[in-house]
Amino acid sequence: QPVIVQCRKVVVNFLGLALRYPDSFPRCGGATDLEAAMIPPEGGCALVTSDLLDALVANITETRDELSGAIEGADMTRDDPLQLVFRPLVDGLFARLRRNTDICCPDFAALSSWRLMAECRPLGDMITRQEDIWNPPDLTTGVQMQECTVLGRLLSLSALPQDRPDVAGTMFPNPLHVSRAEMDRTSEQLASTLRNWQERAGVITKKILMASDGARERCQ
Repeated sequence: QPVIVQCRKVVVNFLGLALRYPDSFPRCGGATDLEAAMIPPEGGCALVTSDLLDALVANITETRDELSGAIEGADMTRDDPLQLVFRPLVDGLFARLRRNTDICCPDFAALSSWRLMAECRPLGDMITRQEDIWNPPDLTTGVQMQECTVLGRLLSLSALPQDRPDVAGTMFPNPLHVSRAEMDRTSEQLASTLRNWQERAGVITKKILMASDGARERCQ
């Protein structure tokens, strides 16, 4: 047990170093190092677990003074260390949500990463403080909220023809040449995928709203 505890501390410390001094470590093309570690591969698990993320957040908070010298322009008397470190990750995952419009092949890997962040209360609270993607003041319509906010993108996946007119052609390309049983199986598969997404997105939404009193207030 003591060896496992020490190994965990070493891993957390190296993660902190990688975030503070990214040029000292090999980089993953097309994504931030942390994003790559939090996105689970197909059929696998993410490198960063919930416990490890909690420890990393605590490590960053405890060593906030060191970030002043590690991040150019950072002022720890003014800036939130979690925002400085994790905002690129949030931006990358939000971009994936905005691209996630295909109910036939939804991005469950990105959804898993959002849940991982939401389960860490300091990060859940931090997400709600990103006004430009949480509750932008200049949005006036429901369509804008659906397109430009975290909750809008989490909860907007749909199979309705008015939202996704191409679903019918994709899922039922030859409706006159398939049996009723096959059409029922395809319909149930589509409904099951959507239900799975909505249930997971609902859990993420609840966890973010429960992150703090301020998080709930910022949803009003």
